[in-house]
Amino acid sequence: MMEWARHGMSDFSHFIWHQPLPNHGLDTRAWWSCEPGGQALVFVHGFGGRPLATWSQFTSLLARQPSCAHHDIFFFGYDGKHTEVVASAGQFRDFLNDLMASPKDMYLRSGAAAAGRAKHHRTYSKVVVVGHSLGAVVARRALLDAYNDSTHRRWARKVNLLFFAPAHVGAKLFSLVQLSPLGVALSVVPLAQLAGKYLALDDLKEGSRALQDLKDDLRREFGVGKPNLKAIRVVHAINDPIVRNATLFPDPAPQRESGCNHLSVCKPNDRYLRPIVHVTESL
Repeated sequence: MMEWARHGMSDFSHFIWHQPLPNHGLDTRAWWSCEPGGQALVFVHGFGGRPLATWSQFTSLLARQPSCAHHDIFFFGYDGKHTEVVASAGQFRDFLNDLMASPKDMYLRSGAAAAGRAKHHRTYSKVVVVGHSLGAVVARRALLDAYNDSTHRRWARKVNLLFFAPAHVGAKLFSLVQLSPLGVALSVVPLAQLAGKYLALDDLKEGSRALQDLKDDLRREFGVGKPNLKAIRVVHAINDPIVRNATLFPDPAPQRESGCNHLSVCKPNDRYLRPIVHVTESL
C-alpha cells in the first residue's frame, strides 16, 4: 500500500456523517464535513452507473485528504438509463438549486445531527461538479439551463466543471452496453431495440440532437460572459473503447491517463491515485 504522506493524505477522516438525501435524485448521498468551509464537491455518474459504485474508493480516499477537509461532498444519483439527458439535467439542476439555496436546510433534511447545522454556511461560495461519461453531459446541460432560468442564475457562476471520459461528442453504443452494469447479456439485443428502452442511449449516439444542441448552446452561451461553462479540467483514458477522445469547445486539451479504460479512469485505489490528484488540483 502506498504511504498516505506521499500524497498529502493522513489516516484521519475529515467527515463524520454520511447520509442519504431523500427526494434528491436516486440514492443521492452526502458526506458532511466536520469543519465546513462553504465549498462543495458533487459527483455525477454516467450511463447505468450508481452514485457510489461509479467512483469506487473516492469516498474513503477523499475523507483522508486535507485539501478536501472543508468541503461537503455529494454523490448525485439519477436514472442514467431510461431518462433523456434534458430531463436528467433538470433533476440535477433542481438538486443544485436546493443545495445552493441552503446547505443548512439540506443538512437537516439528511437526518444528520442537528448540532452540526450551525457550522454550515448560508450558501456555498464554490461548487466543483465532477462528471463521468453521460454524467458530464448531464452536468453541463444543467449548468447551461441554469443560466437561462432567473431563479437559478444567481448560483450558476459558482459552479465549476471537471470531467472524466466525457461523452460530449458521442459514444460507441455497442461497447457502452457491453461494459456497463447492464451486462454482456444485453449486448446481443439490437441497438434499435435497446435505444427504445434505454432513452439515454439515443442521446449518446454520435450526432444526436441532444449532443448537437449542447454543442451549439455551449458555443453561443460561452461567448457572452459565462466562463465557467468551460471545464477546468478534462481527463481521458488513452485507450477508451467507449467515447471519442475529442475536445469540445471551449474545453482545455484533455489530460490523458494510461493503464485504465472508460470505467476505471475515474476509480481511484491505493495503486491508482490519479483521479484523486485531478480532483484536488481542481478545487
